[in-house]
Amino acid sequence: MIREYLDCVNLLGKAKARPDLVKHFLDKVKKEGFLKTFREALGKLHNPTPMGYSCAGVVLKVLRIYTNFL
Repeated sequence: MIREYLDCVNLLGKAKARPDLVKHFLDKVKKEGFLKTFREALGKLHNPTPMGYSCAGVVLKVLRIYTNFL
């Protein structure tokens, strides 16, 4: 129950931050229906996406305390 609430709050936060995508979502709902559009949106939100070039970098040094990354 708490997880569902947090997922809803997270979705609302994302919607508030990206009104352009909300408009795109609503336009798609009108064309293709709510359920199909909602499933597609959830699929995109729950699948990880690779980081872009702005998050790339080179590790120059790793401290000894960090030994297990995976």
